[in-house]
Amino acid sequence: MPAFSEGTKGALAGSRAEIEVSCRVTTSNGLAIRHWAVTGAGLARLPDFAVAEELADGRLVRVLPGHVAGRPSLFVLYLPERQRPANIRRLIAFSLAQFGGPAAPPRPSGLSPGGHSG
Repeated sequence: MPAFSEGTKGALAGSRAEIEVSCRVTTSNGLAIRHWAVTGAGLARLPDFAVAEELADGRLVRVLPGHVAGRPSLFVLYLPERQRPANIRRLIAFSLAQFGGPAAPPRPSGLSPGGHSG
């Protein structure tokens, strides 16, 4: 969840646009991003729930209110076992139901279902 990343993409008023952003620092720590934004270090891309209080009391203001940022990616990695533990199966099912996406990405060429080349 970087504040922004180089070449951030999104949609504005129904059209797709690329926004070039030069970042001095980046982090994946949402608390640090929020702190930097509140102290005036620059722009931040954070979910509404993470900055609701700051927006309500005026410490932060929306910039580009019509901008819709791309969705974050979620990857679930697990060993290729025939009998996956029930908690892993439930995590995979929940993730697919909540976030959608392919059930399994294509394997890199040269790898067998067991993950070994050959």
